[in-house]
Amino acid sequence: MLRYCFGLIVILVVAFLAYLGIGALTDGYFSTNIIPDNAVPDSWAAPDSWSEWRDIVLVICGLFFAVAILVLILILVALLRLVITVRKLASDRIGPTVDTIQDLIVSVRATTDFVGEAVVSPIIRIYGIVSALKTLMFGANHLFEDERSNRAIPFEWKQLLRLLSRIFGSEKNDQ
Repeated sequence: MLRYCFGLIVILVVAFLAYLGIGALTDGYFSTNIIPDNAVPDSWAAPDSWSEWRDIVLVICGLFFAVAILVLILILVALLRLVITVRKLASDRIGPTVDTIQDLIVSVRATTDFVGEAVVSPIIRIYGIVSALKTLMFGANHLFEDERSNRAIPFEWKQLLRLLSRIFGSEKNDQ
C-alpha cells in the first residue's frame, strides 16, 4: 500500500513539473497564456533573432563539452587505476605462479629422465634378451627339425627346444 501511495505521489509531481516546463516553453515561444505573465513577472522570452539562437546553442554546446571532458577525465583516472591494479596483481600473484610452474616443469623433466633410466632401459634390455633368445630358439628349432640333417639329436633336446619355442612363440615376429 505504501509503495502504491509513493508511486502515485511521484507520478503527480512529475506530471506537474512537465506541465510547468511545457507551459513555460509555449508561453515564451508562442505567446500563449498557459502560465500568466503576472505569475512570473521576469519570465524568459523566446529569442528574437538568429544571433541570439546561435549564442544559446553555443552555450549549450559548451556545457556539453565541459561535461564530456569531465567524464573523459573520470574514465582516464579509472583506467589508470585499473592498469595499476592489474600490474600489482600480476607482480604479486602471477609471478610466483609462473615460478611454481617452472619448478613443476623441471620436476617433471627430472622424473621422466629417472623413469627412462630406471624403468624403461631395463625393460628394453630384457626385451632385447628375450628377443635374442626367441631368435636363437626359432633358428635352433628349425635347424634341429630339418629332416635332411644327418645329425642325430637326442630326444630330450628336441623336447626342450619345442617347449622353449612355445614359450617364446613358434613364429618369429621381429622380422
